[in-house]
Amino acid sequence: MAAVEAAAAEVRHAVLADSDASHAAQRLARAAAELARLAPAAPAAETDQPPVTKPVTEDRPRTSRAKRPAPLDLDTVRLERSSDPTRTGWRVLAGQADAPILLGFLEPMLSVTGRRSSRWEAQTSSMTRVHGGPWRNRIDALARLVDDYQQAASRLQRRTIT
Repeated sequence: MAAVEAAAAEVRHAVLADSDASHAAQRLARAAAELARLAPAAPAAETDQPPVTKPVTEDRPRTSRAKRPAPLDLDTVRLERSSDPTRTGWRVLAGQADAPILLGFLEPMLSVTGRRSSRWEAQTSSMTRVHGGPWRNRIDALARLVDDYQQAASRLQRRTIT
């Protein structure tokens, strides 16, 4: 096993160094073949069960589809601090408090030195960036995120009507 790991490390080093990895790959193949020769074969399972002759899983049509966004009641749009430690910004929610709709996220941009800048970025709930950012302040980013969501909802409704 150690020979396989050493050969794999040699291949990785050759690839990262952008050099010829063929010799290292041959060593890896030889080490893997030696390991396969030395490893005992798994014993055949002895069962009284008949062999499986039909698939266990059934093919069913897929019923789940991506939810289509519905037009928003703009009075219900609200910001909440993100409780996720990896997301430093705000979650944008809409709808009733007991069944909120996640519109996306607003996050402050970081400068090249790693400090927080005054610009804001908006991301949809599917983690795609809203086109046109970063914006000067959080309110501009919020307006663009809500506008992006509303445009997506109207595009989907137009397709279903025609």
